[in-house]
Amino acid sequence: NSEAIGFYTHAMEADPLFADAVFNRGTLYGKSGQLAKAIPDLDKAIQLAPGFVKAYTNRAIARAQSNDLPGALHDLNQSIILEKSEDAFYNRGFLEIQLKKYREAINDFTEAIILNPGSVKSYFSRGLANLNLQNFREAKSDFSTCINSTPGDGNAYYYRAIAMINSGEAKDCCADLQKAFQLGNNQSEALLLKYCRK
Repeated sequence: NSEAIGFYTHAMEADPLFADAVFNRGTLYGKSGQLAKAIPDLDKAIQLAPGFVKAYTNRAIARAQSNDLPGALHDLNQSIILEKSEDAFYNRGFLEIQLKKYREAINDFTEAIILNPGSVKSYFSRGLANLNLQNFREAKSDFSTCINSTPGDGNAYYYRAIAMINSGEAKDCCADLQKAFQLGNNQSEALLLKYCRK
């Protein structure tokens, strides 16, 4: 990483208006956890190229890691204005969950799914947002989609069981809890003992 950072630093010295070099160095700083250096580089990349979608996205990630969630949300909003992509909607939805804006998150995950119907991470995250809003039927449906696509994900079985328990289907949750536990979800053990003792 330090060699690549040095390379981009030299490129910026040769051409201070080279937005790609500034962006790449900022991105590398972000990936190496040097957020105090990443954000100014990404700021500069955006100043040099105001339509640089990836710069907004990467700055949003850096801001979120720096606990500047409103700043991160602003950047993701700008990113989506410039280019509607599955990743942009997913990232904004994920951030909205952290901000407890569950309805907005559901809308963004739905947009991500429209753009990529096979996006398991968007179904899973929308399921979590639905659980938080007590939309248990919708959550169960989202987690069922995850299970159909990735049957080895113990978390999807666990959260589908949570949706079942909260929608009055506790007697039907045991198979999901057992599968979740078999797949390494240790949270399911307490619920297995509570709901599935014979």
